[in-house]
Amino acid sequence: MKTKGYFALAGLLILALISACQPAWAIIIESERGNVLFDKSDFEKYKKEFTNTEICPGLPLNYILYRSSIEVVESATFKDTAGNKEELDWQKSGEKVCLDEKGKISLGNRKLPSNSIKIDEAPAGDELFSILDIAPTVLSALGIGYENLPGKTLVEGQFDHVALIFLDGFGYIKYHQALENGLLKNLSQGVAAEKAVTVYPPRTSVASAAILTGLPPTENGIYETGIRKTEAATIFDLTSSSGLKSIAVEGESLAFNLRNTEVILSGDRDLNGSTDDNVFSNAEDVIKTNMPDLLWIHFHGIDDSGHSFGPDSEQVNRKIIEIDSYYGKIINMLPENTLTIAFADHGMHLVNEEGRVGNHGNLIYDDMVIPVFVETK
Repeated sequence: MKTKGYFALAGLLILALISACQPAWAIIIESERGNVLFDKSDFEKYKKEFTNTEICPGLPLNYILYRSSIEVVESATFKDTAGNKEELDWQKSGEKVCLDEKGKISLGNRKLPSNSIKIDEAPAGDELFSILDIAPTVLSALGIGYENLPGKTLVEGQFDHVALIFLDGFGYIKYHQALENGLLKNLSQGVAAEKAVTVYPPRTSVASAAILTGLPPTENGIYETGIRKTEAATIFDLTSSSGLKSIAVEGESLAFNLRNTEVILSGDRDLNGSTDDNVFSNAEDVIKTNMPDLLWIHFHGIDDSGHSFGPDSEQVNRKIIEIDSYYGKIINMLPENTLTIAFADHGMHLVNEEGRVGNHGNLIYDDMVIPVFVETK
């Protein structure tokens, strides 16, 4: 009996050793940038970062691709060693593709070939700017020192004031359509928009953290929705510690925590279903009576209308015309030697979801590519 016990134990040890020696699963991600090997250890590391199981129980493939330096996807072809393959249009399906802890890729209830993925990136141009360029540009323009920010400055020189005009949901595709259709009388009249890429996931809270800190989500700690506070230094923190004044004019509530700045919540005082007219009114009052060194103005209406009526709706077009007019009035009111940066946080694409016709959160051109306008006075 004792000998049998030893044999049983030895057998278990041998099985354990064989299992330990077997390679863990791995997936090859192919793109124009080269090949990346993603394995179980990477999955476990990323899963500690991205815990939102509402998207999928494992990891969204979008998150894995973004961490592999892929920013704008057009299509993906999934392959296995048996020669089976399936191509997906990322615009239609990308946001729903998930990878589980066993290395299996799924789209809803369907399993996809899971040995390698060939990514075709959407052509967005070679010289893309980044949403991470905004923070170093602001700090440089105000003469505030900073270190270790990956972005570049978009304009040289120092200014007495910087105005940041936040055009929520106004993606580059929508900007280009509005320009072609003659909806813009002020934006792009002084300067052409620079094409830039935002961060993933393309959501307001995540993009706001990137704008404020100049750091990517993996460094500022805001890598998914629902996190509204960063421990990293923000442009408001650095402005305050430098003895300068800042004011943030917002809508009805804050999508992200704004500390070390005076916050003005505008609300919908006239009950017309929009905060944008009230945001403009408050911004006008600040500029005329108490212009700070750094002014943040956040218009929410394009995003709100896009969610409710779709990104190509007449309601969105009317919002673009309205906010464009506010932009022109703000530019005229700003004092001399002011740098103005207008930008979007993300774009939007058409969806068929409960309560929404438009949404954003996919690693696609519509959501990820944004305009940035830099104007000096």
